[in-house]
Amino acid sequence: MADICPNVARTAVSDGILPLPELLAPAGSPEALQAAVAAGADAVYFGGGLFHARQFAQNFDDQQLKEAIRFCAFHGVKSHIVLNTLIDARQMDQALRRAAFMYEAGADALIVVDLGLASLIHRTFPDFALHASTQLSGQQVAAAEMLSKVGFSRMVCAREVSAVDLRYLCQHTPIEIEMFIHGALCVSLSGQCLFSAMLDGARSGNCGTCAQPCRLSYQYTSPFCKESMYHTYAGAHKEEWNHRNPSQKGPDAPRRETTRELLSLKDLCLAKHITRILSLGVRSLKIEGRMKSPAYVYAVTKCYRMLLDERRDADVHEVEKLASLFSRSGFTDGYFTGKINRTMCGVRTEQDKQNTVVAEKQATNEYRRVLQNGGKKHAVWIHVTLQPQKPATMEMRCGTVQITVHGDVVQTAQQTPLRKADVEKQMQKLGGTPFTCDQIEVTLHGACQLPVAALNALRRTGTEALYQAILTAHDPHRVAGKEPLTDLRYHRDENSVETTAVVQQRAQRVGCFFSLEQMTTETACRFDRLYIPLEQFCADPAGANAYGVTGVILPPFVFDTQVSRVRQMLQTAARAGARMALCGVPGHALLASEAGLEVHGSYRCNVYNPYSADVLKEMQFTRVCVSPELCVAQIRDLQISLPKGAVIYGRLPLMTLRRCLLHDAPGGCTKCRVGTYAALRDRTGTCFPILPMFGHANLLCNALPFYMADRPQDLLQMNCDDHYFLFLTETQREVSAVLDSWERGAPAPFAARRLPRAHKKSVFKTAN
Repeated sequence: MADICPNVARTAVSDGILPLPELLAPAGSPEALQAAVAAGADAVYFGGGLFHARQFAQNFDDQQLKEAIRFCAFHGVKSHIVLNTLIDARQMDQALRRAAFMYEAGADALIVVDLGLASLIHRTFPDFALHASTQLSGQQVAAAEMLSKVGFSRMVCAREVSAVDLRYLCQHTPIEIEMFIHGALCVSLSGQCLFSAMLDGARSGNCGTCAQPCRLSYQYTSPFCKESMYHTYAGAHKEEWNHRNPSQKGPDAPRRETTRELLSLKDLCLAKHITRILSLGVRSLKIEGRMKSPAYVYAVTKCYRMLLDERRDADVHEVEKLASLFSRSGFTDGYFTGKINRTMCGVRTEQDKQNTVVAEKQATNEYRRVLQNGGKKHAVWIHVTLQPQKPATMEMRCGTVQITVHGDVVQTAQQTPLRKADVEKQMQKLGGTPFTCDQIEVTLHGACQLPVAALNALRRTGTEALYQAILTAHDPHRVAGKEPLTDLRYHRDENSVETTAVVQQRAQRVGCFFSLEQMTTETACRFDRLYIPLEQFCADPAGANAYGVTGVILPPFVFDTQVSRVRQMLQTAARAGARMALCGVPGHALLASEAGLEVHGSYRCNVYNPYSADVLKEMQFTRVCVSPELCVAQIRDLQISLPKGAVIYGRLPLMTLRRCLLHDAPGGCTKCRVGTYAALRDRTGTCFPILPMFGHANLLCNALPFYMADRPQDLLQMNCDDHYFLFLTETQREVSAVLDSWERGAPAPFAARRLPRAHKKSVFKTAN
């Protein structure tokens, strides 16, 4: 559309200067969308109905979506529609039909997280642009390569990617790269956060209803607190329990810090880094904020529009103005610069809130004045020709679009003929339209007479015709799909449910351990497959071989600056006897397969439906663990093309953190070296263990594990090929106790949670 509306063309390359990237603004309501366009956005992303990650925004109904897409098209602004939640098998038909609706409405792109849905959309509408949501954890070139094979033309990279990694990514990726430049930050790797889902069964971040537990207050405590899972197990092992229980009194009791917002990150602001960003080669710059007001959207978008057009960094005053609109005790650029520390955290103070009230009032007044004047204007050229006894003619041109319309027949003036000035005055009255007169020419042949009402009617006819012509010029002229849109409603095959004996015989017991120190020869031989973290395997391959460990777990974060090291570790592990790699994201699978390892998908793959499993199979995955947010009935009904696994014991990691919490905990990084770990304690006294990971990353684990041994009928219904046990914080003795209870089908020897039976997403109920 740049050639249609020349005032939005910003992509020319001259003298080796890279073209300006797209400025992508949020819109949680029709008014916010108008504000974004008026402020100069090149593209706007928004959603409506189901299947998008901001269910609590005002959003758009179907009619508003159509109007919004047309509005954007007219102004040369691209419309990106979000379908960025995980899709249950029963929802897939509805989700695909939503995509068809967006396609027919003329949307420019879809932002998608579910691999199964993306694959179906690409097969059905091959010319519909697909953008991989940041929830797909795109971190490196390998991820972009894998996603491009699914049909994605753009990857919204993880917020944790640094400027150094972004430059390499943009230089070597086969698809476009989009990055966030402003707005709220999730402390966990997007798409890998289960905190809200595990605490509140109705509020899943992956399904668009996050309760934001990261914004609450926590305090460090070490290593665990009395609410730990082992309070019943402690009776038989009192000495060990007292050692692990920080609620003990006396001089050896662990230190605690003042409660504070340890997980609440400040908002991102990269306004001071615009010149550096422009040198990276990023295709699109994204502002987060679909929950924000139209005033916020207008002011933030306008600021970045100015900085981009002027190719400069923001000054102190401009950053302060952005902070007054919304901040949490300031901004952070820690991920972008690589300065990742506790200064990234912040909360909303009373002063912040007062500043926002004043700033939003000013911004509201400004953008409403703009909208009252017709919003964003496009310059037009007008030529009016009047000749007696012939219809009045009006030509209008906007960019490359030109139209001609005719009006009433012009009469010969008997007394006072029309003057050019009279015609120009009437034809330049374009208030209330999206046009402004840049140049006007009037040609009068002889003494002409035409009523003012007729001139006004000619002007209105011309502006409407030009408006429609611009929309027609934007028509994507899409081609028919490779596959017809068929009914994809998922039906359970009752004959696929096997007997208890067959399921118990077939299901493999899979052990995922945090370290070799948790194992004994006796417990290791009770598993069919064993995995430990890649770095642990490489640190002690002989120990891994002694226990029969043949699987490695890839770290959740692998950036391009770390890829060569990870490749070396994978090759070392393969030479030392590793045969399998447990991978959570597509890019990691490519690295593992390059090393000759069999690729297995962990619960991090977020498999919600059989179509996602099909995509993973095409990516050379040979087994997969389904999403832990699925309930028993959903897992039961999930018939997939790969051997199906489910986590049936363990403390689920709730968050995957790029910022090392242990570094700031009492004792600091020594905890990583000596093998004792801190925990976060919330306002209710519940404690969440923190575990160190590769590259100074952390896992924040659930307070209680879940346990299913005393629910044999549920295990039968789930009909899994693999039963995954996650041992992250357990000692050797505790691992043995869990397995003993499991094999007896007895209740857990500790407080635990169970998978729910009902069709509710993101629920783990406390066991009775």
